Amino acid sequence: DFAASPIPSTVYAVTADGAGCNNESYPSLSLYRSDNGGQSWLRVRSLPTQAETGLFVGGHGELYTYRPQVTVQGHGASVTNSPSDAVVSIDGGHTFLSAPSAGLPQGANLFGPYGTLADGSILYGEYGSYLGARTSALYSWQKGQSAWTDLKVNIPAGIAAVAAQPIASGATSQRLTIIGNDGKVSTVTVLIGQ
Repeated sequence: DFAASPIPSTVYAVTADGAGCNNESYPSLSLYRSDNGGQSWLRVRSLPTQAETGLFVGGHGELYTYRPQVTVQGHGASVTNSPSDAVVSIDGGHTFLSAPSAGLPQGANLFGPYGTLADGSILYGEYGSYLGARTSALYSWQKGQSAWTDLKVNIPAGIAAVAAQPIASGATSQRLTIIGNDGKVSTVTVLIGQ
């Protein structure tokens, strides 16, 4: 995985320390950083998991990732799906702070991170049969908040990407363009700064 930072020439990458993975073994992962556009890389640290499903750099250089824990069992593996697997670093990936579970439904299945809103909060998608007419939900969270915020929008299942449209200073809502896994594009408006 990789993510570019708004800080000029800074790029992050997550790499596998082993030669591939299969259903019987998963390699450990390392986080790398380049401050010269990828010409050279510095290993920041190993990640305390064998899985990583998203990497995103916020507008102030904060690094978000989703790091589920993997347990290899015989010829298979199980993966956790906990809100605490969503983490943020404000020191370039040296340390991470876990997101809270408050504000999410019991058994929430988070996916992302997809991007940040104008207020600096990170966007994650969440899927579950209890959502009824909403097959997916969008939630936001930022460092310092004690709970996730349900953005209360109807969106299709399977989000491939989310793009937040720029807004004027003082605005209380923001438009999001959502690309589904099926390639369909939709637009929703969400409240920000709640």
